[in-house]
Amino acid sequence: MKIIRWLDKHFEESVLILLMIGISCTMFLQVIMRYFFNMPLTWPEELSRYMWIWTVFFSMSYTIYMRNMLRVDVLAEFLPERVRQILEISIQFLSLGIYSVFAYYSLIVYRSLVISGRVSPALRIPMYLVYSALCIGFFLSIVRTLQLIVELVMEMRGRKSEHLKMMEEMQETMKKEGI
Repeated sequence: MKIIRWLDKHFEESVLILLMIGISCTMFLQVIMRYFFNMPLTWPEELSRYMWIWTVFFSMSYTIYMRNMLRVDVLAEFLPERVRQILEISIQFLSLGIYSVFAYYSLIVYRSLVISGRVSPALRIPMYLVYSALCIGFFLSIVRTLQLIVELVMEMRGRKSEHLKMMEEMQETMKKEGI
């Protein structure tokens, strides 16, 4: 159970950290090889681009988990609390539908790439490995949105989830430290 709880709290964060380290190291290697040894490599830029794609799709579910999705909530601020909560839950159900449609079509793209056997130009890796980021990213977004809906319903009923308590503690700590 501890492993599942840790994964719930830190999975996307850990993958994103590893991907950013990978991008930094790969591009650093490319700079060293190009400018100091005058021997540019062909694969680092492609690998960095693919890691960046993975970063984008993992970031999507991470921002849902952290409740940091971009939003325009000017009108919602004027609504009564109960109406605002219902609106937020409705928006999350709409988001869930959108992520589900994108997940479905990402599976179609993934399947077509598996069948075609297409490989990347420099690394010669199957392109379905790159595009699997879409499937995984949208699946994780669906899971995180479902979690968020449950949390919002709990909040509407007057109970705080463990995740919300953790977020409030983080916000208090940031205020104390002046961040």
